Amino acid sequence: MKKTKRPVKRPVKRPAKKAKARRRPAKAGLVRRPDPVARGDLMADSVAATSVLDLVKYDERGLVPVVAQEADGTVLMLAWANRAALEETLATGRGTYWSRSRQELWRKGDTSGHRQEVSRIAVDCDGDSVLYTLRQTGPACHTGARSCFFTSQEI
Repeated sequence: MKKTKRPVKRPVKRPAKKAKARRRPAKAGLVRRPDPVARGDLMADSVAATSVLDLVKYDERGLVPVVAQEADGTVLMLAWANRAALEETLATGRGTYWSRSRQELWRKGDTSGHRQEVSRIAVDCDGDSVLYTLRQTGPACHTGARSCFFTSQEI
């Protein structure tokens, strides 16, 4: 049996990517990286936003999910917030949420002492979820665990 030669595949030359210019963040207030409005991802009216709260889209109950994440990257918990809870968090720096069971504002740590000092609030690209970057004092979970996400399965 005669062996046939396979054609040699040569790498395709592609043009080098151009370096993107970096934009300086605003001195105070809303900071977006990268600019979703320039990419057309958000409606033009969000250009006038002076706070991340102006970008939040609440559900039919007036709530938005909030992920609480330790500054080291550990996801601690998921809770819900209304506009008043987000405003209080911005004003005080304390993690504040909406208690769906008690139907009232819930300031993390008022009863347990396990406070959250929020350093950053971010809104996702769609505006339908919020991220608190924070420093947690004590456990975040009502079970006493550092994180509510202690049950997992490897895939």
